[in-house]
Amino acid sequence: MKKMNRPNRVLGAAAILLCLCLISAHFTMGLYARYTTRASAKDNARVAKFSVQIVSATEVIAPDENGQATYEVVVSNLSEVAVHCLVELEFNKTVKVDSATFAVGTNEATDTSGDEDYKVGGHLDMTPAQSNVKLTFVVNFDKASLVKQLTVTNTTTDANDNISTAAGAIDFTAIATFTQID
Repeated sequence: MKKMNRPNRVLGAAAILLCLCLISAHFTMGLYARYTTRASAKDNARVAKFSVQIVSATEVIAPDENGQATYEVVVSNLSEVAVHCLVELEFNKTVKVDSATFAVGTNEATDTSGDEDYKVGGHLDMTPAQSNVKLTFVVNFDKASLVKQLTVTNTTTDANDNISTAAGAIDFTAIATFTQID
């Protein structure tokens, strides 16, 4: 009779171990599930087009006997957003700018900006897809610095210190900075 009890104990112990394994697996799986998640998403966002440019920058009227010259800069905003535009004209550093005004299209603007004696600038806001906006700068140069830059063929001046005969152009660079308006 003793031999019959031994297999029952082995089967009993195996059954208990199986139950313990199943219970621990159940708790482990539940714990594991708490720290794992699954999610899926889809995004349909689109970024707005940003395309701006200087179309042209030209000297329309060369400096005259009073030291006044006219420059035109044409800018375009082909973006899908409104932009703020700062257009600056930077002249040869040997020429000093006394004063300048600028106009946007037919609207005359007040005041130009420029952080140096040889720079002038103008600001404007542009709507989306606004193209070929013309800025006209009328620049008054210091006559003494202008004479150094131009080719003077007749050095006589009148009573108002006007240059009687001069030829040439002032080298300049047009710089445009565009910023998206939020």
